Amino acid sequence: MIRVLKRALSTAFAARRHAVVHAAGTNLVIVGLTTTAGIVISRTLGVEGRGYYAAIMAWFAFAQVLGELGQSGSVTFWVARASNHKKDYVASSRVLMLIAGGTVSALGILMSGVLAQGVESVTTSYRIAFFGCLLNSICAASVYALQSVSIKRWNVVRLCQPVAYVAIVWAFSVLGILDIIWLSVALVLSIAAQFTVAMFHSYKVGLAGGRPRRALLGDLARYGTAYAGSAIPASLSSQFDRLVLSRIATPTDLGQYAVASSVASLAFPFSTAVASVVFPQSANDQLSEMERRHIERRAIFGATAVSAAVSVLVAVAVAPLIPFVFGQAFSDAVGLVWWIVPAILFRSISQVIGALLRGRHKPGLVTYGQLLGLAVGAVSILPFTNWLGIRGAASAVSLSELTVLAVALALLRREQRGTGTDRKSAIETNGLSSPTQAGVAVGTESTFRGRPEDGNQ
Repeated sequence: MIRVLKRALSTAFAARRHAVVHAAGTNLVIVGLTTTAGIVISRTLGVEGRGYYAAIMAWFAFAQVLGELGQSGSVTFWVARASNHKKDYVASSRVLMLIAGGTVSALGILMSGVLAQGVESVTTSYRIAFFGCLLNSICAASVYALQSVSIKRWNVVRLCQPVAYVAIVWAFSVLGILDIIWLSVALVLSIAAQFTVAMFHSYKVGLAGGRPRRALLGDLARYGTAYAGSAIPASLSSQFDRLVLSRIATPTDLGQYAVASSVASLAFPFSTAVASVVFPQSANDQLSEMERRHIERRAIFGATAVSAAVSVLVAVAVAPLIPFVFGQAFSDAVGLVWWIVPAILFRSISQVIGALLRGRHKPGLVTYGQLLGLAVGAVSILPFTNWLGIRGAASAVSLSELTVLAVALALLRREQRGTGTDRKSAIETNGLSSPTQAGVAVGTESTFRGRPEDGNQ
C-alpha cells in the first residue's frame, strides 16, 4: 500500500510534488488534530452531546461559506493573477467579507433558538459559534491570499487553528468544565489565534497594509459571486446530511453518524492538498494550453489513485478501531463508515476537478454540478432515510457526490476540447498548418514562461 501511494505521488505531480506533499502532510496533521479533539469531545459528552456538537458545527460551516461571499476562491485567484496589487486585493476582500459575515453572523444568532430546538445550553453554544463567523471574516482574506504566495506559510497558518482548538479543548477537559458551551468558546478562541498568526505572515510577504479599491471590489465581487454559486451548493452537499439529520434524527443517531463521517473523512486530505496547490497554479495566465492540460491530467490521476487506496485502507483497518478509541457507545458507527466512504471518494475527485475549472477562470461552471448534485441529494435523503434508517442519509450523499463528479468531469472535458479548437483555429490563422509546426510554436511559447509553481514553494 505504501509503495502504491509513493508511486502515485511521484508520477502524478513531478516538479509540483513538493508543494502537494507539503499540503497533504499538513492536511493529515489537521485531520489528526480534529480527530483527537473529536475523541476527547465524544468521551466527555457521550453520544447525545456529540450529536449536538455535530449539528452546531454543520450549521457553523455552512454559515462560514455564506459569510465569505465566495472570497475564499476570489482572493486566491486574483492574488495569483495580479500579484502587483495583492495587498489591495486582500484589503478589498476583507471589506466584502466583513459586510457579508456580519450579516450572516447576526442572522445566525437570531435563529439560534430555533436551531437548538429550545435547549438553552445548545442555544448559547450556537450564538457563540455564529459570532465566530464574524471573527473569521476579519482574517480569512489574509489566510486565502497566502495560498497564492507561499504554500508553506499558508499551511502554517492553517495548522494554527486546529492546534489551538485541541489545546483549549484538552485544557477545558482537564479542568472538568468541557461542555457544549465551552466547545464553542474554544472554537472562537482558536479562530482568534489563527487570525494573529495570519496577520504576522501577511506582513512578512507583503499582503498587509493595502487599501480597498472600488475597481478591485468589482473584480472580487464578480469572481466571488460565481465562486459562491458553486461553493454554497458544495457546502450544502457536504453538510446537508447532517443539517437534515439535525432536524429529523435523534442527537444519539447524529452522534453515531458524525463519528463515522469523521473516520471516513480520513481519506480526504490528499485531494484537498492537490486542489489547494493546482488551483493557484492553473490560474496563472502565463500557462500554455499544453502545460495546463499536463497539470490537469496528473492532478486528476493522482487524486483518484491515492484517494481510492486510502479509502479502502480506512474502511478495512481504521473503522474497526472506533469502539476502542471513541468508546463502546459508538460501536454502531463502524458499519456506517462503509456507507459513507463512497461519498468521500467521489467528493475527493470532484473537488480537484472543480479547482481546475476555477483555474480556467470558469468558477460558474462548477455550480451546475453542485446544484444538480444537491438536488439529487435533497430529493433522495428523506425516502432513503425512511427505507434504510440513518444509512440512507449516507446513500443519498453518495448519489449526490457521484452526480457532482460526473457533471464536473464532463464540463472539464468540454472546456479542454473548446480550448483545443480555439488553438487550432489560431494556428491555422497564423499559417501553421501541420501538427509538428503547432507543437514547435507551443513549445517555444512555454520555454519563456517559467514554471507556474515557483511562487508556491
